[in-house]
Amino acid sequence: EASPGKGATILSAVVKNVASEDLEAVVKAYSEELQLPKTWKLAELLQEGLAGRGIKEILFSGGDLVIKREISRGSPTFQWVEGLFENTFLKRYTRDRKGEKVPEGLKVEEVDQVFNCGSWGEYAMRRKQVHAEMASAGAAWAGELRTDSCTKGEAAEWFRTDEYPGVNEHWLYHGTSLEGEAGITEGDFRLN
Repeated sequence: EASPGKGATILSAVVKNVASEDLEAVVKAYSEELQLPKTWKLAELLQEGLAGRGIKEILFSGGDLVIKREISRGSPTFQWVEGLFENTFLKRYTRDRKGEKVPEGLKVEEVDQVFNCGSWGEYAMRRKQVHAEMASAGAAWAGELRTDSCTKGEAAEWFRTDEYPGVNEHWLYHGTSLEGEAGITEGDFRLN
């Protein structure tokens, strides 16, 4: 179960009782098993969290490690996210507005990067399957979306991977409440 703060306490207890080279080996094996991107640098994230630097939260959700890190407002990654929202915003009325006025634009207030190891592992497995399907079925739609290019800031190193170019990955957004965000980042998109 997701338990904010508890993960850091458990992790701290584990780390204190494990030699650093053993911890590195455990992190390496865990990362390989779930096919985590090398750019995640999971060992460094854990060390930052244990030292109380830059990590908002470390927790375990459904047995999976979840780390949340705040992206600072002035960073190139924050600016890049702002640019993505500026590039993709469309002023359109949708029925979920329920009569409310449509905003002129969106303002990015905060950006958190979420490292949900279990969700990534599931995603990596499915991406591999899609890659195999695309190789046998031939090319699919390969057009550009508004999220594909952004000239503001600098794309995060985790934005694109070239491991499976034929998979045709793109960023998509959807709105949700703060409670919904916590459920999604800590428990994936599961409704149960």
